[in-house]
Amino acid sequence: MIPKPREVYLLPFPFADMSRTKQRPAMVVSTEKFTEETGLCIVCSLSTNETLPCAHIISEADLEHGSLYGHSSAVLYGTLSTVETGLLGKRILKLKAQPFSEIMAKLGKLLGLKN
Repeated sequence: MIPKPREVYLLPFPFADMSRTKQRPAMVVSTEKFTEETGLCIVCSLSTNETLPCAHIISEADLEHGSLYGHSSAVLYGTLSTVETGLLGKRILKLKAQPFSEIMAKLGKLLGLKN
């Protein structure tokens, strides 16, 4: 299985202090080519805390597949992690292309990348 950009999986995400992990949703931001070549994928976490820095709020209308169960969530594009694909659990969501593009534009700006 090659995870694709816009897909959201459950995976053991480390706390900032690295003391432990918790099953959390994470959205794939890396390309399929990157994953095929490395066996890794780059992800960012999701949270129900919409006040965190570098948060892009998504709602049910932003989903191509899956459900937020009537709540909004924040894609935390400032929390990038590189993980082995074997750590990815169940695929639970897939974002539509437009909100994903908006998130990637914010990520690019955060990293100082030019379009």
